[in-house]
Amino acid sequence: MIDKYTEARLENWARANRENLHQASKCPTQVFCESLRYLYGMPEEEGQACKTPQDVKVVDLKDAEKLNQAYRSELLPNVYKSLLRMYYVNRVNPRSIERRLCLAHKTFSLCQEKAVRALMAIVSENEERKHNCSSSDKI
Repeated sequence: MIDKYTEARLENWARANRENLHQASKCPTQVFCESLRYLYGMPEEEGQACKTPQDVKVVDLKDAEKLNQAYRSELLPNVYKSLLRMYYVNRVNPRSIERRLCLAHKTFSLCQEKAVRALMAIVSENEERKHNCSSSDKI
């Protein structure tokens, strides 16, 4: 079973990938219109309510990048990569994932646990390697 901390890290990673925080997510016309609205003190358009600070979820980019490096690693099998991407980033139904990846019927949770375990093992391995490199530089 996946613990809550790991699940929260994976959701953070997925949110960072979904929201494309490294790229502008708005088209230039939308940015221009919003700047005009702000400049002239106009209210938001209908159906476009302003997000209050409690509605906005903070994304930990450093942790998301650690998971991204592990995800891009060649040590993680492609089936696990596909499963993690489909379930967390694309939010695909587990039954659909089983069908698309040709997994046995009702084995999604088992495969998900294996994929998460493999991903977290790579993350911890990368952190240990980074820690060992930084401690050897001090000598």
